[in-house]
Amino acid sequence: MSGTLTVRLDDRTEAELARLLADGVGPNRNAIVRDAIHQATRNHIEQRLREQSAAIMNDPTERKLGEELYEDMDNLRAW
Repeated sequence: MSGTLTVRLDDRTEAELARLLADGVGPNRNAIVRDAIHQATRNHIEQRLREQSAAIMNDPTERKLGEELYEDMDNLRAW
């Protein structure tokens, strides 16, 4: 899927985009914007994983299951 996105840039964003382009962050404005969207997606996924991990770590039932699994795995070690 490809499409076109029109964005109104404020002065700050325009200046930041120009700076990124001048610094060679991307070959053109489109590439820089695409990369920014990809990075925002990665950041969002990582944040969700941190939140889910924290929820599991703070859940007494989940912690107990993890401890039991660790003990079971430890008992299976050959040495």
